[in-house]
Amino acid sequence: MMVIVSAELDRLIHEKRSQLKDAFAAEIQSLESEERDAATRFNAISEELVHLHREKDGEWHITWRGPRPLR
Repeated sequence: MMVIVSAELDRLIHEKRSQLKDAFAAEIQSLESEERDAATRFNAISEELVHLHREKDGEWHITWRGPRPLR
């Protein structure tokens, strides 16, 4: 059995924490990108629906405009 000294353990712990932080940051970026894409698709479909209703029923007003813009 190999004995790892305290300094080496500290280095390994720091390395693993850095790896977790990097993986988490990459996942957050991916989720934010997916959220922006979904909001864009939702808004585009909503606009198409508005257009179709205007063609069918004439001018009307929408009180809800979909998800809030990202900060």
